[in-house]
Amino acid sequence: QCNLVASPAIDSIECLDAAIPLSELNMDETGMITVPCGTCVYADIQNGSTLTIPGGLHVVGRLHFPSSANFVLNTTSVMVQGHLDMRIPDVGSKVKITLYGTQKKIFYPF
Repeated sequence: QCNLVASPAIDSIECLDAAIPLSELNMDETGMITVPCGTCVYADIQNGSTLTIPGGLHVVGRLHFPSSANFVLNTTSVMVQGHLDMRIPDVGSKVKITLYGTQKKIFYPF
């Protein structure tokens, strides 16, 4: 519900213009990274490196992968309650999402 009243709207260009880099979000005590509700975040990693998120990725706001994104995301889960959008990668760039682990994840939406 908070995404419906966010200003700017999370599906707007204005939100992307003011987006926070993914690399600036911190993991919580369980190793999870959460994109907060009403917030736009963009995947700013462009060097082909690997980002490991042991507690999972939880998108409540908006996570945008621009065409310049170039990295591997290793995580135990990806849960999306908000928006996740990805552009076609630029030539020479790629985004690879790899899920690992054997523990059961139970998801309770907000």
